[in-house]
Amino acid sequence: MKTVKCPICHKEIDYLVDEEYGTSEYEIRFDDKGKIVSKQTGQDLEEENYYCPKCDAPLFTSYEDAVGFLNGEEIRKDGDTYVLGNGEEDEE
Repeated sequence: MKTVKCPICHKEIDYLVDEEYGTSEYEIRFDDKGKIVSKQTGQDLEEENYYCPKCDAPLFTSYEDAVGFLNGEEIRKDGDTYVLGNGEEDEE
């Protein structure tokens, strides 16, 4: 199992907590057999945040950055600061 270090608390983690906020639209109806079924017909994702599971620090707002971090890639954050998947910070 691959682990990385949180850039805030420096603890080893192997996943991030994803919280999504928005609205979803559903249709609820009877099917041909008279059973009630629900079908999602739309979704509007307004906000997405990825947190450290150990310290609850907000780390990323995009799926791509979260996955890149977990893969140990350099992620640009806050101007010239790069947060590395190994928990180190490198400034250019």
